[in-house]
Amino acid sequence: MTKADLMRKTFKDMVFSDQIIRMLVAPDALGAKVAQHAGADAIFAAGYATSAANLAMPDRGLADFGEMLEKCRQIVNATTVPVFADADTGYGDLSNVRRTVQSYEQIGAAGLFLEDQTWPKRCGIWITNPLNLPKSRSKNSYCQSCAQT
Repeated sequence: MTKADLMRKTFKDMVFSDQIIRMLVAPDALGAKVAQHAGADAIFAAGYATSAANLAMPDRGLADFGEMLEKCRQIVNATTVPVFADADTGYGDLSNVRRTVQSYEQIGAAGLFLEDQTWPKRCGIWITNPLNLPKSRSKNSYCQSCAQT
């Protein structure tokens, strides 16, 4: 079993248990190591933290796919606990969402957080934004089917 497989299984077991998950936000590998040392069960590689720490800007889509993926990869490589990643809106249409899911799987993320928002993206913790759900199914259900293929 690879480290990624073990982290995904561990994270899934945590999510479906009755226990509270102590998941701390980390903007980078050093923050993730500190969070793990402080007792985090999992790390959340969050867009807001990454944008704030690396760009000194709010989470409005300014940290692009490549930057977010690389920060998450660094966090995954620096820690031995599952990493739950902010994958923004999937960075485009359904083809982009598929690529996003596959890329985060390849770097070893244990799970993804995808937002159903219209573009331009607004920081989810500061303002309410209408959902953007395709008529047939949401991006989330599409991603679940992508991950199963």
